[in-house]
Amino acid sequence: MNSAECETQSRNCSKCGEAKLLSDFRERKGRRDNRLGQCRDCEHAYDRLYATSHILAIRSKNANWRKVNRDKCMESCRRNRIKNRQRSRCYGALQRAISKGVIVKPNECSICGAITPPAQLHGHHEDYGKPLVVIWLCHWCHIRQHSIRTRR
Repeated sequence: MNSAECETQSRNCSKCGEAKLLSDFRERKGRRDNRLGQCRDCEHAYDRLYATSHILAIRSKNANWRKVNRDKCMESCRRNRIKNRQRSRCYGALQRAISKGVIVKPNECSICGAITPPAQLHGHHEDYGKPLVVIWLCHWCHIRQHSIRTRR
């Protein structure tokens, strides 16, 4: 089935019951129309609910995998440091400045103003050429900041 057909044909989601385009359903071979029964929105909602209700089991499973596959993890980190060398150097310079007392972490997010323990604040660099110029953000504001940045 080509993409033009997916944009014109519709079906009902087995979870929410709404009629949606075929392109709103993830592909799955072996099905009658090679699509899952629930739409992407319902699938994402289920994934979020599962992740929040099974967070300890997921963390334990991930920690065990990292312990068993330590070499793969180290290699992945090494490749990431090489690929993002300027970011890695910038992060290192910021950490050294914090440990020497040159920079002091505040206790609140610069965007939302939420009181956050300094260990949980992230130093966000707008420009990696200026390693000590950062905006202090909570986890969620940092995620939003990066999603805004990638959309530009």
